[in-house]
Amino acid sequence: GGGGDGAAMGESEKGIRACCEERGIGLSIVRVGALKGGGPGLVENGVAESDWGLDKHWYDTIFELGQAMTTMSHDRFTVGTEGAISKGDTVQQDSNPLAVMAQKEKFEPAVWDTNRAVAGTVVTAMLEREEDGEVSVSAAAGRVMVDTAEMGALIEKALS
Repeated sequence: GGGGDGAAMGESEKGIRACCEERGIGLSIVRVGALKGGGPGLVENGVAESDWGLDKHWYDTIFELGQAMTTMSHDRFTVGTEGAISKGDTVQQDSNPLAVMAQKEKFEPAVWDTNRAVAGTVVTAMLEREEDGEVSVSAAAGRVMVDTAEMGALIEKALS
């Protein structure tokens, strides 16, 4: 799983893991797919529907229309958690570059995508845990973002 060169990523993780063990520091890893979205979702008349993610003005910084539409749609329809959190390194990456390019401007859930706001909530929930753990986060359909406590429960379920 994971992005980039799998072997290089694995070697990097081994080095970080060894460094942490040597110093008695815990280590939790959150693996994500290609990051999409990250804003508050639906914005009507200048008012954001929710307060998760980045401020609505972040959308104004995306100048390419296709990317802007994908980003906003991902934040409205792809912030679910059903089946999105899994134990270990399960992030899938499509090895076909043409397939990856075809997915670039799609907001439908894909195992190789992760919503930025969902990823941030997972990281926050992992930081609140007392135990180390490794999870992967992919995209799932949903219109309502769970809070950190709910995400923590989903992580515990995935790690059990």
